[in-house]
Amino acid sequence: MERSKHIAFVIASSGYGGYEIRYFKLAYYLFRKGYNVSVLVNSNLIRRKRKKAVEIILSDKDFAKRVHEIGYPYLLYGQKPLYLIASIFLNYDAFLYLCTPVLNKINADIVYTNKQIDALGVLRDKLNITIAKDFTSPDAVNSFIQNEDYKQLDLADALLFVSKSVEERFYNSLEMINYDGSHPKTFTAPIPFFFPIEQSEPFPFSEKDNLMIFAHRLLERKNPVLFANLVKKMCKDDFFKEWKFGLFGKGEKEDEVNLILKEEIKLGRVITGYKSNLTDYLNRSKIFFSLIEPDNYPSQSLAEAMYNKNAIVVLNSGNSSFYVENNGILVQKNVDKIISNLKYLIDNNLYLSCENSKKVISQKLRLEDYVEYINDLIRCLK
Repeated sequence: MERSKHIAFVIASSGYGGYEIRYFKLAYYLFRKGYNVSVLVNSNLIRRKRKKAVEIILSDKDFAKRVHEIGYPYLLYGQKPLYLIASIFLNYDAFLYLCTPVLNKINADIVYTNKQIDALGVLRDKLNITIAKDFTSPDAVNSFIQNEDYKQLDLADALLFVSKSVEERFYNSLEMINYDGSHPKTFTAPIPFFFPIEQSEPFPFSEKDNLMIFAHRLLERKNPVLFANLVKKMCKDDFFKEWKFGLFGKGEKEDEVNLILKEEIKLGRVITGYKSNLTDYLNRSKIFFSLIEPDNYPSQSLAEAMYNKNAIVVLNSGNSSFYVENNGILVQKNVDKIISNLKYLIDNNLYLSCENSKKVISQKLRLEDYVEYINDLIRCLK
C-alpha cells in the first residue's frame, strides 16, 4: 500500500544545498525501491552546474522522466522571445502555484516540501493532496517563525523534523511567541538519511594526505571562525608542520575567515573556497571538523567524511555524541584544549579512528531503518 502512494518532492530553490541534494537522493532511493515518486524542481536549479550526486541520479533515464522542471522557459515580448529564469522573478508562492497543474496531472498523493505551504495549502482540497512540511535545520525553524509562516500551520497535514533537537526548537519557538493555534501531526526521523551514491572507495590510510577539513556553510552557528583560529595557531606549531588545512564553504563569515588566514592561504598551508564536490578531498583527508551549534546531528557532511574514513573532531553540542565512537574526539570551544586533544589523537589513535569512522556510520545510518520511517509516515498520512 505504501509504495502505491505517489510522493512528490518539491524543490523550489535555485541553488544546491543540503536539503536539495537530500530530496534528490531520497526520491531516487525510494524510486529504486519501487515507490511511486516524482520531483518538481525549479528550472533554474536543474539547468545549472550539478552536484555529482544529482548528475549520477539524473543519468538514470527512467528516474529522469519523474523529474519535472517548473518555471517560465520563455515569455513572448512583442515578436522576440524574452528568456527569463523563473527563480529570479517568482517568489516561492508563485513557484508553488506553477506546480499545481503538474501535481494534478501526475495525481500526486503526498507533497513533500520544506518551503512555504500557503500556495499549495489553499489548493490542497481541490488537488486532493496531503502536504508534509519538512524542517531540515534550525535555520528553517528560525525562518518559519520570523516570517510568521506559523499562521498557516493549519494548511499542512504533517510536520516533519530531521532531528529531535529541530523539533524541540520548533515547539519552543512557538511557545515563546505564545502561539495557541492547532498544529498538524508531527513526525521526527529516527536517524539521518544518508545515501552515499556519489562516494567512491576511500583511499587506504597510507595514501591519505596530512589534511584536516572543515566543510560547512560559513554561518556563525557553525563556528568557521573558531576553526580559522585553530588553524592559525596550528600553523605556528611545529607539531603540525607536515599538515595542511581545507576550509570550504560560503556564507556570512567568509570574509572574516579569509582575513584571519590571509598569510596561511598565501603560503599554501590553507585551501579555501566553495567546493561543489568534496569527495576527492574527503578521500584524501584524515581529519574532519564539525563544530556546529546547537547540534552536529544530523550533519550530512559529517556523515560523508566518516564514510570516507576521516577521524572526526566534533563540538559536544546537542546529540553530537551520536557520531563519536572510538573514531575521534568531542570538544568544547577552547582553542588550546582542542589542539591538545588533537595532538593526542594524532599520536595515538589516528589510524584506528579513521578506520572506525566508516564502520560507525555504516552501522548507525542504515537505509532500511529510514525507509521504515517513510512507511509509517505514508500510512499515517493517507
